[in-house]
Amino acid sequence: MRAIPYLEKKIDNFLILVAGDYTNIAGGSVKEHVDTLSKKFPERVKFVGHLKFDDLVAFYNLIDVLVLPSVDPLEAFGMVQVEAMLCGTPVIATDMPGVRAVVQKTGIGRLVRKRDPQDLADKVLDVKDHPVEIERTLLAEFNYDLSIDKYESLFAGLNGSVKN
Repeated sequence: MRAIPYLEKKIDNFLILVAGDYTNIAGGSVKEHVDTLSKKFPERVKFVGHLKFDDLVAFYNLIDVLVLPSVDPLEAFGMVQVEAMLCGTPVIATDMPGVRAVVQKTGIGRLVRKRDPQDLADKVLDVKDHPVEIERTLLAEFNYDLSIDKYESLFAGLNGSVKN
């Protein structure tokens, strides 16, 4: 939301949709902070709340870009990025270990410096001005079933080395 003033200089008509439960997240609630920022831009920020699984595809198809501006070092990955990309939506994610993995491996989106609203606005504008063609095969490595198989294989290997 701190990128809004920078975006307003370049884009006349835009809306930020905040999806999900921002009161109960890993690393603690950001509700007070988000509420304070959103009150400065009531015409630009709308809260859609928690989305049911069946509504996710419609949501990802509605938005032009998914922004995952994570600042929490405990954020491990952000599967929401893969979900958005599978629906044809590019991603802007924070350049942090784990969080950056999907954009780095696929090239579907941009990475942004942590806590840098100007950089975030610049990346949004870059995605707007240079649309990304999404090649779904780039996302094969993030397939749910494949991921589960890898975890099971890893734990099976560990199980053999652990003595009771």
